[in-house]
Amino acid sequence: MTFCIAGAEAIPYNRILDVRYASQGSLLLTTKEESRVALTCPQCGNDQNFLVKTLQMHVVHLDEARVEVSEEGRPAVLEVLCDECETALNLDEMDEGIRKELLLTLGAR
Repeated sequence: MTFCIAGAEAIPYNRILDVRYASQGSLLLTTKEESRVALTCPQCGNDQNFLVKTLQMHVVHLDEARVEVSEEGRPAVLEVLCDECETALNLDEMDEGIRKELLLTLGAR
């Protein structure tokens, strides 16, 4: 689906697949509506809910009776599980677009 934007309704950033400039300076946006996200549990067929286990490190500073966070690391994804049957999904075998969107959404590395 392609939209020509000239003061029209806004499209959420995560729905935009491609941005191009057309003739006369108008902006064309292609959305992902044609292709559904293809992440499915091979065990039970779930394609809606997944559990993502992450690890995040924090450096804390103790000053008298106060504890302050002085540094935070970006979370690292440890494991992706089906939320229905807890089957582990291999992050390396996921579609590159899905993997990137997952990491971007979590702010992970």
